[in-house]
Amino acid sequence: MKQLAIIFLFGILFIGCSSKTLPAMNKYTLDITNQYNTQAKTKQPYTIKILEPTTSKLYNNTYIYYSYKPFTIYPYKINKWSDYPTKMIEQQLLQKLDSANIYKAVTTSAINGKYDFILQSELLQMVQIIKDKKSYSVFKIKFYILDKNNENIASKTFEYKIPNSTINAYGTVESYNKALNKMINELFYWLENTTKEV
Repeated sequence: MKQLAIIFLFGILFIGCSSKTLPAMNKYTLDITNQYNTQAKTKQPYTIKILEPTTSKLYNNTYIYYSYKPFTIYPYKINKWSDYPTKMIEQQLLQKLDSANIYKAVTTSAINGKYDFILQSELLQMVQIIKDKKSYSVFKIKFYILDKNNENIASKTFEYKIPNSTINAYGTVESYNKALNKMINELFYWLENTTKEV
């Protein structure tokens, strides 16, 4: 009889737990919609390899972060990136640089072969700042142009603080995409002019 009572009790607990509806997980992505309008009449006769950005352990995951007071940072619980931000940035750069018509060929670290330049980068900051019932997203990344001997030719940091339309994960993702769209033209203009002079 005791065994039946215990089984019945566990059955009720199991049904109670399984009937709770958990909030849906929102997954977000990065997408550069801008097209770079190159002034070059002909492609540069170079191959450039894009490497996935390096970053700290903090950003080496799918969390979307926010901060509302100094020295603190928190992840959104039910809002995440669909992939690591560094992987999404690498893929977006590959697609857009390939279609920008600046270089003879654009590859990634997954492809073996000869190259003339490497585009290496570090993701330094990617966080939503909430203050006085408003928020903005900070996106900071540093790029390096290396030659085929791994010598550093030039480096440049891009930093953007974009106001968010809403104080939530969607608002900050929207701002990151705006920052990436701003960055693409500045980055490609810098790349085109720097490698042209080498």
